[in-house]
Parts: sequence; structure tokens; C-alpha cells
Amino acid sequence: MRKIVVLALIAIVSFSCASKRYAKKAVEFEKAGMYQEAADFYFKSLKANKNNVDARIGLKKNGEMVLNTKLERFTQVWQERLAKDATYAFIDAENYVRKLNTLGVELIIDQKYRAWYKEAGESYLSDKYSEGINSLNNEDFNRANSIFSEIVKIDPNYRDSKDRLRIAIYEPKYRSASENLNMSRFRSAYYGFNDILNSTGDYKESRALLKEAQESATITILVTPFTKNSLWFKGIQSNFSTRVIRSIDNVNSPFIKVKDASYMDNKGAIFFSNGEIDSKKAVVEGIDALLSGTVKSVIALAGKPQVEEHAGYLKFIKKRKDDQGVVREYTEYKKVTYKTVYVKNSVSVTVEYKLVSTRTGEVLSTDVVYAIDSDEVNYAVFEGDSKNLVPGYWKSRSKSSPEDRVLDNYSDVSKLRNMLRGNRTVRSINTLKENALNEASQKIAFQVEKYNPEK
Repeated sequence: MRKIVVLALIAIVSFSCASKRYAKKAVEFEKAGMYQEAADFYFKSLKANKNNVDARIGLKKNGEMVLNTKLERFTQVWQERLAKDATYAFIDAENYVRKLNTLGVELIIDQKYRAWYKEAGESYLSDKYSEGINSLNNEDFNRANSIFSEIVKIDPNYRDSKDRLRIAIYEPKYRSASENLNMSRFRSAYYGFNDILNSTGDYKESRALLKEAQESATITILVTPFTKNSLWFKGIQSNFSTRVIRSIDNVNSPFIKVKDASYMDNKGAIFFSNGEIDSKKAVVEGIDALLSGTVKSVIALAGKPQVEEHAGYLKFIKKRKDDQGVVREYTEYKKVTYKTVYVKNSVSVTVEYKLVSTRTGEVLSTDVVYAIDSDEVNYAVFEGDSKNLVPGYWKSRSKSSPEDRVLDNYSDVSKLRNMLRGNRTVRSINTLKENALNEASQKIAFQVEKYNPEK
């Protein structure tokens, strides 16, 4: 709590100093008659410290002069009947008033200027509105978009400009999506209508056409049981095709419906007596493609612990009196050994899949996917007081040698401490196997999802 208070005080002092610096600079500009620059620095000063009274007074004074200059500019172009220039000159003045109001400095624009602006603005917006309508009629949607965007920015409630802007933005998108639908580019049509719905809600018949495009783009896939060759790992219990179905469901594609062979088997409609699938009957049952494959290998490598013995030292802090009788601390090291243990388990999976059209027999997608998962541990074991263990090297436990080294430094000691505290449990082959099989099924699902008949 005390630390927070201290930090808050530091921040207050820092902002206060910044406020004074800005105010000092503002005074210099003010003395030089440069009221625009003076107002800018008084604004920075007051923003840094809203309790700076001098900055508030200076901003009020110089801000009024800046505003008067902006209103003089507005008056000039209004008198010259330059509707656009007058409109933007007044907006500039009004924005400046709003800016200073954010710091509690109130400036007022006389009502006569507002009356003039209303006249100039109406003239300018009326001309722009007519120009925008002509652009829409000529189907120049980009130009219409630009015009009505400007109108809405100036006056959001001007006539029906918001509706016109909506047409300028979404009519070309609607037409493009409709053309894709008519040309049987159903996925492209879906994404086009979906973009419209997400951006502006329903536009014309976008919602109904989205549904039509999705239904036409959707393919129903029957996942048949994946076979397994002689390298199949004997510990596998679950059916791999079930994992693939689950993974395809998790992809959540708007264009894929997936069924397993047991569903169709219960209907008894698409299988020959030898168990092969009758593609013609599959089409009748609404199946567009068959997904099959082979789990070519599941290879598990259970690593044996590799144990190594290392030389180290046990550190002792002792005390003794020196020749002057002063008690001093000194360090003594005793030669010891500790062990490191390294274990690595890994599982690799190889699966081949094939997605085939029931209507044409065409292979729509095929690949061999690989998945690997592994885990390893590397830790240290010491049966003594590990808190005082330090790494090093010694040649003989009973004799000193010039080659002996005590590595009692932060880096080496930290590494050893981390190994002493390290994880000692490597993930099991079963866990790694499940992860690798799931990853392989996910890769197949992503590949199937990527299939796009329009490309």
C-alpha cells in the first residue's frame, strides 16, 4: 500500500513539473504575440495538471483569440458564398470549442455564426446530396459511398443519407454475391451474403439467399472405418474414424455434414454383401463423398532412464577467530557426488486418407499426415543437503588436484537448483499416443475443411 502511495506521489509531481514547463513555454509565445502556439501549450499544461489556474486563465484568453480567428475565416468564405469552405471552416471552429471544453474551458460561438452555418451547410449538403443521388442512379457506388459518407459525417440526420450510404456500400456486395450464386459459386456467395448480414443486418434478400447458398454448398461426408496395417500399435483401443468425425465436427464448417458408417449401416441401404459401399445408392441416400483411410503406423518409443553421476561439492559456512581475535566467516567445500536422470518418451503416427466423390469417383482430397508427441525429463538427485550442493569437478575424492573446480557462481548453481527441483514424471506412452492420434485426426479434418470445389 505504501509503495502505491509513493508511486502516486511521484506521478503527481511529474505531471505538475510538466504542466509548469508547458505553461512557461506558453507565456513566452504569448509575449511574442503568437497566441495560437500559446494556446496549444496552455492546453498541454492544463491537460497535465487540471488544477493549474494560470494555465486555465491563459488557455481561456488565448483560446478565445484562436476561436475569433477561425470565425473570421468562416465569415470571409461565407460572405464569398463558398458553401463548402464555409461549412468546413465552421466545423473547424466548433471542433476547437469542443476540444477546450474537454478541459472545462468554455468558449461560446455567437448564434449569428450558427445561423450563417445553417444556411451554408444546407446549401452545400443539398448539392452533395443531389450529386450522391446521381451517382447511385449511374451505379457509381464508390463515388456515392464517398459522397454520402461525407454528408453523414457532417450531419448524421440529413434527409435519408444514412439509407443512401447503406445502399452505396452494400448494393455492390449484394450483386457480387448474387452473381456468385447464379454461377454456382455457392461458397463465395455464402461468404458475400454473410459479410452483409454481419455488417448491416439483413439487406434485401441476403438472409434467404445466404441459406440457399449454404444448402447448395454443403456436402455430406460418410466416414468409413479406417483400416490398419501390420504396424498397428497393439494398445490402440478406440476407432480412429470416430476421432476424425469428432475433429470434423469441431472444425464447425458451414459446408460439411458428417456421418459415420454405423448410421448408414443401420439404414441398410448402401452396402454390398461383401461390405463394400455402393456409390450409386450412397448418392440416393444423400451422401456426397466418402472419407476413408489407413493408419499406416503408430510407433511408440519408451525411453529408459539414463543415469549419470557427477562430481560436486557440499558447501559449509564456518566461523573462526583471526590473529586479532575477530570472528570471521569462511567457506569450506566437501567433495560429493550427485546424479542426473534423463528420460524421453515419444509416439509418432502416420495416417493416409482419401476423400472421394460418390457421384464422379473423383478424388477430392488425399494426403499422408504425420503427428508426433513426445515428452522428456532431465532432473538431478542428491541424497544429502541439496540446499548447499554446488556443481564442480574433481579428479579424486580423497586427493586435491590443480584440475579441481568449484563452480559456486549464480549461473551454474541456478542451473543445478532447477534440475534438483525439476519435474520427475514423464508423460506416459498412452497419453502421448492419444495426443498424437488426436493431432492426426485434426490434420485430416483441417484438410477436408480446406477442400473447396470452387478452386
